Amino acid sequence: MSYRTIFTATGVGFNDRDLEITARLCEEVEAHLSVLVVALAAPPPIGSAGSLALVWLEEHEENVKRLDARTAAVRPCSPVIHCQPTSAANMPNSAGVTT
Repeated sequence: MSYRTIFTATGVGFNDRDLEITARLCEEVEAHLSVLVVALAAPPPIGSAGSLALVWLEEHEENVKRLDARTAAVRPCSPVIHCQPTSAANMPNSAGVTT
């Protein structure tokens, strides 16, 4: 049995045009489509910058909301997209800390 998977990545500020093209390609070749939704996040402040930490946390929470919204928007793109979403809130940040 042969397995076919096409992988694509998209970002928070991207439109759906590339995803639609990739989904049609998957339908044509009977492939599974894996989509990774990514966003860059600023590293957390280091040291005793308490007020900066609060600003960073607010920005981080907004980034997570935008990432979750983009992930939700990608899901209905095509019936060939099978999602197992992972919330960005449960992913470790660059320091290895789960937020």
